[in-house]
Amino acid sequence: KAGGGEGAPPQGPPSVFFCAPFFFQNLDGESIAFVARDPGSDSISFLITRIQSLDEKFCEQRFDLSFTPRKMVPLPSHDPEIDLTGDVEQAETASSAESGAKRTVLAILETDHQAYTKTTQTKIKELLRPLGQAFSGSPSEASQRDDRQCGALRAGPGWWASEITVLDVGGDPAKALLSKVCLPQNEAAFCCAVVDFASKDLDFKEKKTRTLVVGTVTNMCPSPLKIPEASLRVYTWDSDFRLSLLHTTPFDGGHPLSLTAFGGKLLVGSSLSGTSGGSEREGDGEGSSKIGKLTLYCLGKQRLLRVCEYKNLRSGPVWMRAVGVRVFVGDRVGSFCVLNYGRVRNRFTLLCEDIVPRWLTCGETVDSLTVMGGDSFGNFFMNRIPGDVISSFNTAAANVEEVNASDRHWVEGRSDAGLNSGRCHKLDQEAAFHLGEVIMGVREVPTSGCLVALGLCGGLTGFVPLLSKEERGELQRLEAAMQVASPNLLQLAGRSHADYRSATFPVQNAVDGALCERFFHLPTAAQRAVAVRVCAPRPGVGVLHGGDAGPEECVSRVFKTLESLRERCFG
Repeated sequence: KAGGGEGAPPQGPPSVFFCAPFFFQNLDGESIAFVARDPGSDSISFLITRIQSLDEKFCEQRFDLSFTPRKMVPLPSHDPEIDLTGDVEQAETASSAESGAKRTVLAILETDHQAYTKTTQTKIKELLRPLGQAFSGSPSEASQRDDRQCGALRAGPGWWASEITVLDVGGDPAKALLSKVCLPQNEAAFCCAVVDFASKDLDFKEKKTRTLVVGTVTNMCPSPLKIPEASLRVYTWDSDFRLSLLHTTPFDGGHPLSLTAFGGKLLVGSSLSGTSGGSEREGDGEGSSKIGKLTLYCLGKQRLLRVCEYKNLRSGPVWMRAVGVRVFVGDRVGSFCVLNYGRVRNRFTLLCEDIVPRWLTCGETVDSLTVMGGDSFGNFFMNRIPGDVISSFNTAAANVEEVNASDRHWVEGRSDAGLNSGRCHKLDQEAAFHLGEVIMGVREVPTSGCLVALGLCGGLTGFVPLLSKEERGELQRLEAAMQVASPNLLQLAGRSHADYRSATFPVQNAVDGALCERFFHLPTAAQRAVAVRVCAPRPGVGVLHGGDAGPEECVSRVFKTLESLRERCFG
């Protein structure tokens, strides 16, 4: 320990580097999945790290893939013995609990540009075999070619290869492959979702069909973007998780970007960019900002049947989530908007949208009214639907004559009124924080309520909800004191730390925990000065944060506050 005698306060964990063996004994948590690519070769591996209990060792499992994984969804049991609530996450959770945690099955979309499928590679090798035999002089040497050592055959621009792989990641890696579907050459898969389609049989009883829907694009040219055709492939699976194609539906709505289940139907978010219709709209001035579209489908015998559409999104939804009759849509350049689906009129109505446009990368719902997300500039934010918007919408639906002029589009069927303009209700921004790296995914931990954000460089950031105003005030005073006590940190950024966290939008309702954690690494004298400033008596503050406490007691109190936040985040 550095500094202090018998009466010195306890110091924080020292900054040391240590080495540990590969196997660990005292760890517990959930599975972690990531993708590794060997430098200098074309081999791709899918790694699963799983920690089940304190009694088992920490280890990893390696699953080799053919192409780059683009999307991954868990596959529940093939028999939908669950209630249809419209929330795919609740459906998957209920199905997993019902079928037991014995098998963890994932459906992975693998797609690569400038690549050949296995069938095309075999044909090319057969055609090149006489040429190789002429050079080597031996037929065996000409046919023996290891793609892991030599690399896969490289195709030109505009050539795509895709596969749908089903893996049992909870068992033996040698027996993990359950099913594999190779798509035709130049058909690329980009999005998928598990959908429980609802229908009625001849006895008018509700029937559910559990399917895996995959959105594909054929002969796509990435630059300049051209999408000749797209389709929606519907798969079913048996008890052994072997996929079988039910039918394929041509999709004329552009490029399918995201899929989600919605009330026993399929909701598809697409962009007209790169299509003939999108090119015409992009040249129409005002129409250039409205090339995104939502399409609702139900299941038919020969193909998917279109139910309704919404054609007024700015660019194209990259994320969607259905909560009851409401749909949270994350537009690629227009941030979040909330749509309400009316079953009687069979149309989507814009409820409210974000206050500013954002280059959205990911999103997740916290509850039925709150949504969080991240953008391409490293900003984490949380929005909430105002309570008066819900009441105004219900009033407009019930009493058409008493609707205000600003809400007239709700009952007149003009679903495009107000979008990306000042005539629409806005979401309330509850929190904003700049992380400094592009956010690729956000998720809420159900057990602790902690919000986790995954960065492009691999960083994991946890946001812990504060339980009281006193706790928030104490942490805000600690943050302000640490900004003064850490001048070296300010010199690195060239500006104040608050300005850095407010790089794009002003920081709101968020305390920088990384800055507060530096309290453990301060010298003893600096710790006492900061703790006394945090616990100084203030008007209207009780004995909890002030009084006649000494420096040692103030330091111990700050330690306890930070340790409690750690336990709530990681415990």
